[in-house]
Amino acid sequence: MAPRTRRKAPRDAAARNGVPRAEAKPRARARRRPPELPFGGVWSYAPAPEASDHFTIPARADLFVGGRFVPARDGRTYTTIDPAREEPLAEVAFAGADDVDRAVAAARAALPAWRALPGADRARYLFRIARLIQERARELAC
Repeated sequence: MAPRTRRKAPRDAAARNGVPRAEAKPRARARRRPPELPFGGVWSYAPAPEASDHFTIPARADLFVGGRFVPARDGRTYTTIDPAREEPLAEVAFAGADDVDRAVAAARAALPAWRALPGADRARYLFRIARLIQERARELAC
């Protein structure tokens, strides 16, 4: 037995009534106004993320190793560029192999103390770091 084929239903009223699509009059749609949201000046807008007037970037940034900022051992830096204005933002220390070794050694030295902390204390530190990142999200996005 052959499978039954189903006829497709017409998409609009003109096609259902047998009127060719070209002769059918288009229905005029009433334009709806978007709803108004009266906030009454309760909310204030934060600065746009592209704006840089709500934070400052230091002219030089060193490496953070062992709990303090240190320059690169070989003294190399590179210039970061603001992509919106194509202007220099800051000089940033360029970490070489010696700097990476120094950072790994500092992390290994800190691990026993970190491991000895109770889980709740470690969680408190991590949540605080997450909160600081969240608070400075606009600055970090620039």
